[in-house]
Amino acid sequence: VPGPSASWSWVLQKVSGSGSLAAQTPYQYATGKSALPVSMTVTPDGSWYVAGTAIDSTGNQHWVVRKSSDGGASWSTSDDFNLAQSSASVKSDDPNKMASGGDGAIYVVGNSKDDGGTIRWVVRRSLNNGLYWCTVDAIDVPNRDNNSFANDVIVTPQGDVFVAGYITMDGYTRWLVRKWVTP
Repeated sequence: VPGPSASWSWVLQKVSGSGSLAAQTPYQYATGKSALPVSMTVTPDGSWYVAGTAIDSTGNQHWVVRKSSDGGASWSTSDDFNLAQSSASVKSDDPNKMASGGDGAIYVVGNSKDDGGTIRWVVRRSLNNGLYWCTVDAIDVPNRDNNSFANDVIVTPQGDVFVAGYITMDGYTRWLVRKWVTP
């Protein structure tokens, strides 16, 4: 939804059973800056999570996960991530897809620029209802000019996690599917 100053606002609209608007929750990281949701999941405890990208007041792009534990009535930021750590780096972080497992683990996959400007495949995970997040995979091929993108994630009923995407290296683009097995 276009917000003030022609930017985009991240808006969750909850519709009642009768079809009327029950709640509308807008979100921008910084006033007048764009924020775009891209994926949503619900965990076994009923919490809602939305992943997206949001621009701060300096123009840096953040990987953001928002959480609601009350059916969308209120939201808080669960994860605010930038792979690049240098203050001189242009930060560009794009989550693409999220999924949750039966054990409540939450996975968000996407791509992020590192301090050198290389775009990396990134997988982030929370094992404690979004309280803490960690990067569990960030593909980098040493000594190669490459970019890699994680585009989708699924969690099987057995808890195995599959991430699909691609890597561009040495002028060629290759499919990549990685699997993590739950112990």
